[in-house]
Amino acid sequence: LAMRLMRDRLRGLQRRLVITPVGPTAVIMGGVIYTVVALFALLIFLGLIGAVVFRIQLRDPASLVAIGAGFAVFAAGLHLLSMALARSDRGAGFVGSVIVLVLSLVGGSFVPAEQYPPFLRSLAVLGPNGAAQQGFIDILVHKAPLSALGGRLAIVWAWGLAVMGLAVYFEQRRLRS
Repeated sequence: LAMRLMRDRLRGLQRRLVITPVGPTAVIMGGVIYTVVALFALLIFLGLIGAVVFRIQLRDPASLVAIGAGFAVFAAGLHLLSMALARSDRGAGFVGSVIVLVLSLVGGSFVPAEQYPPFLRSLAVLGPNGAAQQGFIDILVHKAPLSALGGRLAIVWAWGLAVMGLAVYFEQRRLRS
């Protein structure tokens, strides 16, 4: 998704949009909305596949949406940040891939965090994907209500807002230069 925005930037479309009366803030927010909505739709699609194919009972939709939306904001921010800092689509892809790989390793995407030593387990749930994964497990397996997800929800949303804020900042800075 972010690569599409990067290609628009490399082809000069973003520069042409910025000089219109719309302005740079609207162009950046358009990219943010586009990426967040698309990633959230993808999460919903994956949830529906889990429900239909794997017969996962989707409990407490409000909690699932709260965690999923926070993670969509984080993932979109990560893609947009790598795009804002990179000079080419190849560079953005490389940076994004390395960061996702490290987060996946630490967060328990390849090996369940429950299998980690205690120190790494506590570190895993402090990352955005580890906190989101554990939040989904708490909702779907342990039937935890939204009120019991406070810490995990706060971690996911803090990462999401921080990374998205950095992405917007660096993209505004890049457009000013």
